[in-house]
Amino acid sequence: VNASERRTSKRTNTMMMKSFQRQLIFIFTFITSLSLGQEYQESYQDYAEGYQQDNLYADYAMKQQDKAVGGGGGLGFGKVLLFGGAGWVGGAVFQSKKAKQILQKKQVIEAKKLYSQYYNDVYKLQEQNAELVSVIEKLQVALQKAQEKRETEAMQRDYDEFKQPDVDGDDKIS
Repeated sequence: VNASERRTSKRTNTMMMKSFQRQLIFIFTFITSLSLGQEYQESYQDYAEGYQQDNLYADYAMKQQDKAVGGGGGLGFGKVLLFGGAGWVGGAVFQSKKAKQILQKKQVIEAKKLYSQYYNDVYKLQEQNAELVSVIEKLQVALQKAQEKRETEAMQRDYDEFKQPDVDGDDKIS
């Protein structure tokens, strides 16, 4: 029991010593910073001769007060409207250019389709015309043959009719 009491008392003494050391360090740091701060203020005052203290905050406070009263508020809402309108116009220009490009692409595609359909239709019509021309030529040839055959038959019939009364074969009607 005696050894454990000694250990506990040693720990307590050690903890108290560390706490005391921390307090001394804190007090030393505090005193040092105070003295350095005074030195800095004194040295600043040495260099500040001939300069007036700026009144930036005072100017800011006066502007805020004027805004509250309604005096020199500037273009608060006007700026919002101006930049909003400019943004709207800029966006409209951008979107219209984009829409124009899309429509031009569609128009080009439709024009290509229309031209290809036109050329295909013209080609088909030319083929039909060529077929009709060949049919017409065949029919004309057939018509000429039929006319020649009719003429030949008519001549043969006339000749046969002429030959019937010609009994003696002298190619004269007797």
